[in-house]
Amino acid sequence: MRWQTGDERQAHAYASADRDLRVRTLKLACTLGLFLMPLGISLDYYVYGGHDSFWALLGSRVVCDLGIAALMPLLWTDFGRRHIRLLGLAAGAIPVLSMCYMINVTEGFASPYYAGLNLAIIVVCLTMPFEVDEAIVYCVFVAFAYLVAGVAWRDPAADSADLVADLFGNLYFIVLTSTIGIFACYFNTRRRISDFELRYTLDKQNRQLTQLDRLKMRFFANVSHELRTPLTLILAPLEDLYRQRALLPEGFAQSLQLIRENGLRLLGLINDLLDIARLNEGKLHLHCREFCLDDVVAQIVDATRPLAERRHLRLTLTLSPERLTVLGDVARLEKVLLNLLSNAVKFTRSGGAIAVECRSEAGQARIEVADTGVGIPEDELPYVFERFHQVAGPDNRQEHGTGLGLALAKELTEAQRGRLTIASQVGKGTSVVLRLPLAEPKQMAALAAQTEDSATDDAEDSDVYGEMFQAARLQSVAVGGGVESATEASQAGVRVLVVDDETRMRHFLVQILSSEYRVAAAMDGESALQLADQDRPHLVLLDLMLPGIDGLEVCRRLRGPPHNADLKILMLTARTDEQVKIEALNSGADDFLTKPFSIVEVKTRIRNLLAAGALERDLRERNRELERALKELQMRELQLIQSEKMNALGSLAAGLLHEINNPLNYMRMAVTMAQRGAVGEDEKLAKRLRDIEAGIKRIEDIVGGLRDFAYPEQAANQQPFSIRESLQAALRFSRPSRSFVGWPGCGEPVPPCSGGCTRRNTPMTIPWFTNAQRTARSSWLR
Repeated sequence: MRWQTGDERQAHAYASADRDLRVRTLKLACTLGLFLMPLGISLDYYVYGGHDSFWALLGSRVVCDLGIAALMPLLWTDFGRRHIRLLGLAAGAIPVLSMCYMINVTEGFASPYYAGLNLAIIVVCLTMPFEVDEAIVYCVFVAFAYLVAGVAWRDPAADSADLVADLFGNLYFIVLTSTIGIFACYFNTRRRISDFELRYTLDKQNRQLTQLDRLKMRFFANVSHELRTPLTLILAPLEDLYRQRALLPEGFAQSLQLIRENGLRLLGLINDLLDIARLNEGKLHLHCREFCLDDVVAQIVDATRPLAERRHLRLTLTLSPERLTVLGDVARLEKVLLNLLSNAVKFTRSGGAIAVECRSEAGQARIEVADTGVGIPEDELPYVFERFHQVAGPDNRQEHGTGLGLALAKELTEAQRGRLTIASQVGKGTSVVLRLPLAEPKQMAALAAQTEDSATDDAEDSDVYGEMFQAARLQSVAVGGGVESATEASQAGVRVLVVDDETRMRHFLVQILSSEYRVAAAMDGESALQLADQDRPHLVLLDLMLPGIDGLEVCRRLRGPPHNADLKILMLTARTDEQVKIEALNSGADDFLTKPFSIVEVKTRIRNLLAAGALERDLRERNRELERALKELQMRELQLIQSEKMNALGSLAAGLLHEINNPLNYMRMAVTMAQRGAVGEDEKLAKRLRDIEAGIKRIEDIVGGLRDFAYPEQAANQQPFSIRESLQAALRFSRPSRSFVGWPGCGEPVPPCSGGCTRRNTPMTIPWFTNAQRTARSSWLR
């Protein structure tokens, strides 16, 4: 099976790798053949020790070893590498020829040495990297050599039938073994090709990644060099202005200090990247000289002390009683010590302590920086010196940084033949130990000579900029609290909450907004939620990347309570991809602002969002007013509809009155005439006529009520009437039960009621008596 890919470079690489494998394997096989072939002499002696053929067998083994020994030197030559396939077949053929000779001089086809041919096929096909065509050639050669050896053997006493049987049996096993060997070579070849393709792909990708990493670090180095030049030109005159800040207005001096601090911080980051790039390329030149380690440590501790005092930390220094002299790069060592001390300050809570001890131990200088900070989890300790690795604190907080500090410190320490170790316990603190070899006279002379010969392009070695670079390292320590007090301003009614874990950014935003709004500030999501619930701000300026609860989650939680319906959220982010912006908007943000941004843009966006919020509140109030007005209109519409219904009912009642009054008048006239004709007659007839008259009277009252309903504006309806008569009429209609007691005694007459009508008042009082009878709890009704 040959290489089938169209990639010539890959095919050439496979051919070279296959050739190397064949050479190594053939060297090993020849070595084993030299030792194993003579071991067969014991077998020869045991089987044919008393025959003349023993010496022929011995000579055959010697010749085989001589042939292998003559072949082996070729494996170390270019000729042998070019013709390794041919040499492999030759190396496999030498033992076969030797065993075929043994078969010929012993018993021909009946010789037991034919088993050695099977063994040779198995060993060669399984161990040698033969391809299928080579395996076929080798197996055919073995079978042909066996036939020639057996045919050439002559023994007049031998039975031809037995020889044929031996030939068939032995040849059968040789063919079977050859088939197995050929298939084994086929699968081994496929496996080798597959393994090579995988290795080649991995090697190719590894080379590409290495090249990309080299290009990346070279790019970082070039960019760092290009950035350091204009940054130095900015910081150098800025330092002159900063020294004269006492003569400048207070607001201008504060802005100048902010520019200086962040410029130095940027310079420190650039220096770290440049050092990493140089370490990767092996181009970091150390400028070693003899110096007193105590003086350097004391200088770095004094430079860090103001930062520790600002965070209310106790910083102590213990120096060795004897002078510790080391030979190393002072600038690099200062960078290492500043890294260690800045981390101690950064991760130690207010009121804690930091202890620095410098002493000699076992011929080395030992510097220990121990703090009582938050500590590092045990499972994170193996990774603290890895590049870009950052350890989250116990409260899942992660300080700002690039993750290069400890990695760079360790590499710079080891470059000076030192060692950096760390030990920590969560909640108790961290201890970092730096060990450097003490200087010896021979080392001083050798390293001093090496330093004179080495070139440098490091600006950090310049005395002019040394102080500036040291200040740049100190700017990496963040100082700030969780929740800051609100700042009163001219527009005390408009409240703005600034949430950013970067102290300088938070102070900057508070400073530029405090002249227009009432500003409060928080450095994490938990504090922001607490302050938003207490202060009820109108707008939140929220950073996306926050420790603990991130900005997106804070945004979603702020949108939960109903009282935050009018809250505006402006998201700050240094990421510019669309996905982040979409996530921010989906989480409830009203707008987003990408860093870096201008002051004008921040203020304009805040004003626009606050104006939009005011418009939304006004629209919401107008909407409520419109809803109230709509409800009133709906009530009036119902009243108008009811009025129209009543008018229609009145018109219907007026028509019915006319139709009812005519037969009612006829009935009254007929009853009157009947009463006149029945005077003095039957008393029962008179009583029935009176009942009919009473029924007609009730119908007249009902008709009168309908007339009052149909024509309520008539003046005849508004006349004085007797309340007693109205109640008595209602009592008759309500049909009270036997439990009714009667009217209470009243010594004074009830005056008539003005402005009403008995017929209209009676229907109103009938429900009183009816309901009273239904709900009376006693057996009588008063």
